[in-house]
Amino acid sequence: MGRFFTVGAMSGLTVTNVIPDKALLQRNMRSYDQAIRDYFCKRIPEIIDHTVKA
Repeated sequence: MGRFFTVGAMSGLTVTNVIPDKALLQRNMRSYDQAIRDYFCKRIPEIIDHTVKA
């Protein structure tokens, strides 16, 4: 317990029905454990990078 990650919003901005050049991800992260925060900060960009390359 004590770790939370919330995706607050995801948006392809103003483009609909087309894969946009840019997207916006707003998130919130809370944890009492610094190691968990460090892990999330490292993994989020990696996950996004792997997702967009798929």
